[in-house]
Amino acid sequence: MVKITVVFCDKFHELEVDPADGAEILKIQVTSLTDVSPDKMLISGIGSGFLHDLADISSLKDGQLLTVTEGDASAIPQQWTESAAEAPTAKTGAPASIDKIYGFLPSDVQLLTPNGGTTTAGTLTGSKVLGLYFSAHWCPPCRGFTPKLAEAYRNIKSAGKAFEIVFVSSDKSERQFADYFREMPWLAMPYALRDLKTGLSQMFGVTGIPALILLDGATGDLISKDGRNVLMSDPQGAEFPWSSSSGTAPAVNPFATAAAAGSSRGRAAGGITLADLQKALNPKSAQEEARARQEHERQRSMDDMQNRIMGGAQHVLVYEDKAVQAQALAKIPVEDIEQKALDSPGDLAPRDAIARHLLGWFKGYFAWVNNAPCEHCGSAKTSGAGGDKPNAIEKGFGAGAVELYTCADCAKTTRFPRYNHPGKLMETRKGRCGEWANAFTLCCIAMGFEARHTVDWTDHVWTEVYSDDQQRWIHCDACENSWDAPLLYSEGWGKKLTYVVAFSKEEVVDVTCRYTRQWDQCVARRDKCPELWLAEFVASLRMSKLASL
Repeated sequence: MVKITVVFCDKFHELEVDPADGAEILKIQVTSLTDVSPDKMLISGIGSGFLHDLADISSLKDGQLLTVTEGDASAIPQQWTESAAEAPTAKTGAPASIDKIYGFLPSDVQLLTPNGGTTTAGTLTGSKVLGLYFSAHWCPPCRGFTPKLAEAYRNIKSAGKAFEIVFVSSDKSERQFADYFREMPWLAMPYALRDLKTGLSQMFGVTGIPALILLDGATGDLISKDGRNVLMSDPQGAEFPWSSSSGTAPAVNPFATAAAAGSSRGRAAGGITLADLQKALNPKSAQEEARARQEHERQRSMDDMQNRIMGGAQHVLVYEDKAVQAQALAKIPVEDIEQKALDSPGDLAPRDAIARHLLGWFKGYFAWVNNAPCEHCGSAKTSGAGGDKPNAIEKGFGAGAVELYTCADCAKTTRFPRYNHPGKLMETRKGRCGEWANAFTLCCIAMGFEARHTVDWTDHVWTEVYSDDQQRWIHCDACENSWDAPLLYSEGWGKKLTYVVAFSKEEVVDVTCRYTRQWDQCVARRDKCPELWLAEFVASLRMSKLASL
């Protein structure tokens, strides 16, 4: 029996197997850990081959890492797998080489070239500077940075400088990886080597993408963990190789000591073990630990920001559903609103007057909820009784939480699901600012207006409607029946705004500056992510949405 580690979705699972049982038994054991169907299971080991061909597992040894992905083996380009999948044969049992360059990268790993060929990792030592590029096609900042990096790469290479980059993919599938790699002029690590990707990410502390790690090509010494800024500051490579003379001092190779101390005992052919990873992570000083924690918190904050913005961009697509729009139109007295706009336009153009009267109608249509009234006896005398998980029906309408209220008159409990589906909200007709803005934005779009769902990070939500007459966006707060009063929150309510982002099917826009006159103070409070990162992320997401129309 041997103990191996199975890596699936970047999680480690310990497994005890008998190599004599054969590949099919191994697949069954792995299925119990990953729920991946055996006929869709792609298994690989660094340097030892396998990939989707597990004809022989007799060479498995204690400590080997195997990575598991799910997909169709036939989708993997043959030229990308032939040389990497030469597993040891049962006849000889000869292990592959375990020589490593820089102390952590197996020299016989096959890297992919842009023209569909392969080269061994050992050739990387001929470069003066090596970049490890952690990126993924699903990540908008990555897609925005990759063309800039490619331009800098070509500039530096055309100048005759020994610069090389290896793409380390965080894509979600082999096919996404292949499509993304077609846009790149450098090398790539095969997607199937998920264990090597995981090991490199942990070794270099990569917690967010895009990330570019710059190494000395000859020794593996670290030049910079912030290669992105290095390349953008010097896209022509004037200060190449960006050593101490250019203000970026290389560090001691953090893996050399661990690699020198290790031996081949207990390692699979060319494989990386958990012990390798643990040895590579040198003990840190208290100051280094503090910096690491600070960087972790910073990255977590950026991830939260990215997820929230992407969630907002996805949510507004429901407003374009014609069936959902029909739900809203069935409730809106369209003719009555249009007549009132015609009779009392005020100083507004006809379409603006309709939007203004729609806002007034909605104020009377929707109800504000603090404590949900009793659904059994109708009493308003209820008090909070905690929360509950949404049931299947509530989840179907986007409810992420359910508030519970106990009635003082009948003692029964009322459920208040926090629905997030605007069509359902047009039926329930109640909620707080999130529900109000969600439903009103749907009403505006159903009535033919261009509208944006606008989210304030300090806990408020409203709508913006575009005025063709005024050629600008009009602030509309359904809760307050407020029209074109963008300073309501910062000056009227005294809110300390941080981020305000507007979402529509066409764009994502940071609109914070139009809601405050004290931008310098607002910027000082914006500490969730770097301003440049936010601007690039929002711009790339906007470009992505426009390209999809």
